[in-house]
Amino acid sequence: MTIAVIMQVNDGLVLGTDSASIIVGPDGHGKQAAYHVYFNADKIFNLIKGSPIGCITWGNGSIGNASIATLVKDFRKENQKSYNGNNIEVQSIANSFKDFISKKIKKEKVEGDLIGFIIAGYSKNLNTPEIYLMEAIDDKVKGPRQINKDEPVAITWRGDTENTTRLLLGMSQDMGKLLEDSGLNRNKIEEIIGNIKENMQLPIGVSAMPIQDAIDFVDFIIEFNCKLSKFTAGVQDIGGPIDLAVITKHEKFKWISRKHYFDKSLNNETEEG
Repeated sequence: MTIAVIMQVNDGLVLGTDSASIIVGPDGHGKQAAYHVYFNADKIFNLIKGSPIGCITWGNGSIGNASIATLVKDFRKENQKSYNGNNIEVQSIANSFKDFISKKIKKEKVEGDLIGFIIAGYSKNLNTPEIYLMEAIDDKVKGPRQINKDEPVAITWRGDTENTTRLLLGMSQDMGKLLEDSGLNRNKIEEIIGNIKENMQLPIGVSAMPIQDAIDFVDFIIEFNCKLSKFTAGVQDIGGPIDLAVITKHEKFKWISRKHYFDKSLNNETEEG
């Protein structure tokens, strides 16, 4: 599983993910179960090299035999020359990425898997970033749809969301179902959940928060999930190195922390993802 977070403040966007990747297979009783976890998956990408546009992913880590990381780099190679600093549009790139992923999913006849993406960044001549959500379920790709539009400060989390939801919103994401199982009607449930959000939601700062503080906050959310996954029962499905990147209008896409499987000092010519 994954915890993938994107935070928006006035100065830009912060993207953060863990590195866990779960291998699922039959458990001998006809059910799917996790039988191995790796902690080195790549889930953050500069979607067009040198542009102020990034991507984070969660859910299934591959389509067929190709990892999402390899597919994203295939997309970038195919589309890099089509975009330059004068024609970058986040929505256009998100739509192109959807077409690319949809073709791969149909070719591999993917079934029963969820793959999520957030494509975010700055279009030309715009002072505020755009964030688009896209999800592939079976062979259907929904989106991209814009989220957090006109929000001066916002944080979105995807993947294994329960712990972050409890921390930031003050309740479980299953609260509605629990209240319904207790016999409450829909109107009362909505009233209770509304009161919890109003009174228990954790304040996450103001839009004027400096980008470094936003980085620290996203880093904290990812680390919180990694530690909690480690110390709770069951398979540790969130963990490994924390990858962080920032997108700003003028500095574009910048890595803050990133794992490498190679020694950078020995591979200066190697293109980063």
